[in-house]
Amino acid sequence: MATQISVKKKYALSVTSSEKKAMSKVLNSCKNQKAAKVTPIKPAGSSKPSTTSKPKAPGTVKGLVSPGAFCKSADKGKKGKSKAGKTYTCKSSKSESRLRWRI
Repeated sequence: MATQISVKKKYALSVTSSEKKAMSKVLNSCKNQKAAKVTPIKPAGSSKPSTTSKPKAPGTVKGLVSPGAFCKSADKGKKGKSKAGKTYTCKSSKSESRLRWRI
């Protein structure tokens, strides 16, 4: 019971009124009961941040874009830079519904 209480406290988990009564009853009957140590679990995967590529700003595409070229629907609304350094947006026009890199 002490482990359950320690875990709920550590992670700020909710307790129903019936759980609270049961916990109080058990803890009051065992005055020498000590709280259990709870160690957080480390998430799986790499814990080191990737240093191979520079993080891109939100809403921008990686690499250069070609003005007037078609762009993906996943890039709709995102910005991209051309070889000349101009900024283009992946969008459609009034006359054409297909997405292209446009000013």
